[in-house]
Amino acid sequence: MVKSEKVQLSVIVPVYNVEQYLKQCIDSILNQTFKNFELILVDDGALDSCPQICDNYSKHDDRVKVIHKKNGGLSSARNAGIKVAKGKFLTFIDSDDWISKNYFEEMMKEQDKYNADIISIRETTVNSNGEVDHHKLNEKSKIKIFKLNCIDALFSFCDTNFAWGKLIRTKIILDNKILFPVGKNYEDVGTMYKVYDKANVLVISDRASYFYRIRANSITNNIKKSDIYDQIYFLNQIKSYVFKVSPKYLDCYILCRGFIALSFLYKSNLDDKEKNKLTNLIYKNTQGYKFKFRWIKVKENFLKIMLMHFRLADKVLNLKSKKA
Repeated sequence: MVKSEKVQLSVIVPVYNVEQYLKQCIDSILNQTFKNFELILVDDGALDSCPQICDNYSKHDDRVKVIHKKNGGLSSARNAGIKVAKGKFLTFIDSDDWISKNYFEEMMKEQDKYNADIISIRETTVNSNGEVDHHKLNEKSKIKIFKLNCIDALFSFCDTNFAWGKLIRTKIILDNKILFPVGKNYEDVGTMYKVYDKANVLVISDRASYFYRIRANSITNNIKKSDIYDQIYFLNQIKSYVFKVSPKYLDCYILCRGFIALSFLYKSNLDDKEKNKLTNLIYKNTQGYKFKFRWIKVKENFLKIMLMHFRLADKVLNLKSKKA
């Protein structure tokens, strides 16, 4: 990148104790076909060799900026990156993941073609042994475009909450002072709906060029009681918001988030007494909705049954986890 050239893209990578994966992540970014970006590595008080790895890259590539900070969690690290970002657009990449070599180029092309505020793509999952799920691997793109009703798109799909796998117009984040909630897990759920609400054009692509690593010790694979409370916290936060801006999707979204909270609960190692207590709490926060949809009936009814009959949900979800 020519130094006088204005930075088009800020890439924010929070880093914490991932020394065995970090180089693959950084190399996949620096080897992109699209070159006009800055890479912001936020060392969130890592205790392994990550700080040294980050500094070494910054010495050899002037696109790499490193922030060393006291440990504050993923939200805190992302927020630190946002505050120094200079790009017209920004994207988040987790430090144990990686991207295909044309990841930035394809998203920037789609942004330019549709004048999009957000580009959202799919992920290809990678297991703890580094094996790629080739069934999901797809670098070709089928496009769905939403104009002026991006918040509707979010509540329709309900699975586009993740901050990674997105290209976001930086102005939306800065002008609306959108930051990730510190001290909460599943922070994407409590953030991305605010971003979607302020966007005018959203492009959703089924191109799966973000490689998402599933680790045995990740947050999503070590579910605690506090994680379920965080899910319920965000469910209620968004419930109030949806009622104001897009009430037609309220039932849909509450059902979806309730089922997700249930699925997390039954994947946890909590004892039956605690599961029953939290199950009742989830039900309390989702009851009273009529669940009227225009979706495919089989999908609607399945989700509704799972929420209304928790013992059946327990069996189905446990059966699913045993097969996985």
